Amino acid sequence: MQLLSPATLKAATTGRAGGVDRMLGIPWTMGLGFVVGDDSGAPVRPADGFGTSGSGGSTAFADPTHRFSFALVKNRMTVGGLDARLVGGIRTALGIADG
Repeated sequence: MQLLSPATLKAATTGRAGGVDRMLGIPWTMGLGFVVGDDSGAPVRPADGFGTSGSGGSTAFADPTHRFSFALVKNRMTVGGLDARLVGGIRTALGIADG
C-alpha cells in the first residue's frame, strides 16, 4: 500500500533544515516532521530513508528503496536508543541489505 504519491514523498523527504542536535550532539537533517537520511552507516535509517526517534527509545523509520518500514513503541520509559542489531537482524531475516 502506498499512502503518498511519489511527488509528495519527495517533497516531504527533502531536507529543509539541518545542523547538530544540541541535546544528542549528532548531525540531523529535518524534512517535513521527521529526520531524513543517515550517513552514519548504521542499519537503522538508510541514506534515502526517513523517520524519527522519541522519548524512551521509541522509534520509527521507512526505507523506500527496500519497501521496508519499522516502528518500535515501548510501554515504559527507558534510557538509550534503539540497538541497531535489532533492525539488522530483522533485515537479515527478510533478506534486505542493511541501509
